[in-house]
Amino acid sequence: MQSLNSLHELLADAEYIRTGGSHQKHSTILNHLKKWVSKNEALSRERVPPLDFLIYAINQITHPTLETKHYAELLDLLTTVESYRSYAFERAEEALTWHDYYSSQMETDVILLSQDDENMLRTITKQNSIFRKMYVTVISKCCLIDLHSLWITSPLSIADYMVRYNEYFPSQCNYAIHSPLLFHRSLSDQEQKVMVLAARENSSFIRDACEWAQRARNDDQLTEDLFQTDDFTRAFPVCDPKPVKQLIDYYLQHVKHTVHSLKRMLPSVANG
Repeated sequence: MQSLNSLHELLADAEYIRTGGSHQKHSTILNHLKKWVSKNEALSRERVPPLDFLIYAINQITHPTLETKHYAELLDLLTTVESYRSYAFERAEEALTWHDYYSSQMETDVILLSQDDENMLRTITKQNSIFRKMYVTVISKCCLIDLHSLWITSPLSIADYMVRYNEYFPSQCNYAIHSPLLFHRSLSDQEQKVMVLAARENSSFIRDACEWAQRARNDDQLTEDLFQTDDFTRAFPVCDPKPVKQLIDYYLQHVKHTVHSLKRMLPSVANG
């Protein structure tokens, strides 16, 4: 456990993690992680990775720039972080239910929440829908940015593109398909509709891009080569990942603050 505690200490500085840190410190973190996993192999398979580990891994993908080749891994990491946020919301709601119940009973031998803790828990519950919507928005935008990037990559691989498309939007396939990506497992009916709209937006882009290429194409040009031209970029600007990265940073800071605050009040929430 000492090794894990040491790693938590290295990951504790959120500002350090956000800005990238030094190569030497990254190596130290990875070495600590490898040692802990090797000594606790069974435990590491059975439990969700600690939140600080997840945030560290996400920041390695999103900083200094969002690495498009790791989008699938990013989505799974974000989904695991969302499971922490959802669990924290459920525990906050449960704690408030008991607090409200015992407050109404006027029992003198029951320790109630302090006013500050009660206010914080009520804020967590009120913000649940906002941050859930933020999470789904990030997921859908990441899917679109990744597919756009794959489409304009040279050489274009239709096979790679379709594999990723089917993973992101399995409901849009004409045959039954199971996506390995975790985010599909917890989407509500309304959230699935968000993903359907994203799939349609992507399909519109592909249709418009191909129609544009056919009009602009000369006899000796390959269609995919036109996707590398300045004219194409002006007609179809590359999706800017910066707003999504900023949204991810904001979301992660919220979850980190929420979970660590809840651990302070309710130690049973602690995981790792």
